[in-house]
Amino acid sequence: MFIVLKKANIILYLSIFLTFLTAIYSYSAYSENAKVNTLSNTIVIDPGHGGMDGGAVGKTGTLEKDLNLSIALKLKDELLNNGFNVVMTRDTDVMLNNKNEKNNKKRSDLNNRVKIANKIENGLFISIHMNSFADESQNGAQIFYSKNNEKSKIFAQILETNLKENLDNNNKRVSKPADNNIFIMNHINIPACLIECGFISNYNDEKNLKNDDYQNKIVNCLLKSIKNYMNI
Repeated sequence: MFIVLKKANIILYLSIFLTFLTAIYSYSAYSENAKVNTLSNTIVIDPGHGGMDGGAVGKTGTLEKDLNLSIALKLKDELLNNGFNVVMTRDTDVMLNNKNEKNNKKRSDLNNRVKIANKIENGLFISIHMNSFADESQNGAQIFYSKNNEKSKIFAQILETNLKENLDNNNKRVSKPADNNIFIMNHINIPACLIECGFISNYNDEKNLKNDDYQNKIVNCLLKSIKNYMNI
């Protein structure tokens, strides 16, 4: 009887041990998948300018930095509601320059935005800006994409299509590779696009860009484009 009981205990302990190992393996596999999904599901939103850097100024005194942040925060909420992970380069009215930087705060700000983006593997970077030009008749949204990652162009073309179809059918502007003047686009490794949501120097564009409903239309275009890009 003693021997039979001992064998039963051994079998019981072995069964518990095997169950424990299976649980550990399952958790490990889940963690790896979760890590991959988290990384590939992360959107970095970069509201351009901020703090002392107001960006372009509209005809009625609207500051670009404020419009950028307003649209970025709306996009953040929609992405979170749709199950995405979101990283903001800024979510308040601040510059991102190093505090001890005295000579070139703007370059320090841009460098820190790049650092934030390049910490995210397999993510997607969206920088939100407003355009401005001496010719006040210029209007409409336009996309510039990074040449560092071939997927940037794919995302830019999707953005261009959705912005034209859902925001302004008359917009003839095409997406372009970012030139050397767009510092942030030339130093980011992940797929990256900069969206000029409109011309703040154009009276009608400025009026629209200040409107919550119009901002929400832009956000919906961006959300749809992200989903299209990720085949969701």
